[in-house]
Amino acid sequence: LDLGYKGYSFRIVVRADQELRMLRGLRNPTPEARALRESLINRHVRGAMHHSLIHAVHTRHPSSSYVVRLARRWVASHMLSDMIPHEAVELLVASLYTEP
Repeated sequence: LDLGYKGYSFRIVVRADQELRMLRGLRNPTPEARALRESLINRHVRGAMHHSLIHAVHTRHPSSSYVVRLARRWVASHMLSDMIPHEAVELLVASLYTEP
């Protein structure tokens, strides 16, 4: 759900925890149920973990957001945007800032 308020836009994503529990509880899930469960886990669980990690890095190292933008721009200029997800670029930059 996308909302706009006073020139700002917000994206609201409703988590489906009950649906995830139900899909986990299936004894013989169909391929569609497996695919739905995996997509829900990717979007809600792993996406939230990724956001928390990147937020922590950006809070501790303010310059990392500029480096992420530069790295994304470099990836796009080499026409690799379709092959390398932006989450991977963010994690690569985060590893530069967090590893000793």
